[in-house]
Amino acid sequence: MLEGMIRHALANCQLPYCLDIIVRSSLFFAPLTLISAGLAAFFIVRFALRRGFEGKPRLVIARTLSIFFFGVGHIYIGDVRRGQKIVIIGYIALFVLQFLFGLWGLLLLLPFWIWQIWDLGRRHRILHA
Repeated sequence: MLEGMIRHALANCQLPYCLDIIVRSSLFFAPLTLISAGLAAFFIVRFALRRGFEGKPRLVIARTLSIFFFGVGHIYIGDVRRGQKIVIIGYIALFVLQFLFGLWGLLLLLPFWIWQIWDLGRRHRILHA
């Protein structure tokens, strides 16, 4: 039953109508993505900073944080200003690109995502050599 409805919807889907659905869904999900990512990043950093460090911060934990949240790894290793800038730029870019291009906006954000993970390793070597 459900499979037949999906086939019928896809067979009769006209391109402008499908694009309208994609744009409307990105308008709905972009603010939710921004809010949920910001809250998650805030609580993760708060937990990490409250716990404190024994020696230098671990790069594996920092990279894991940066994979899921822009700039949070930078904040974790102690480069707070740079981390805050990356968080702000990353989530504004995520919101704008997702608003303008829908899911394709995530692909356009891929170079920035890779750069901030690479930059994290470089900054960790500089700060904690």
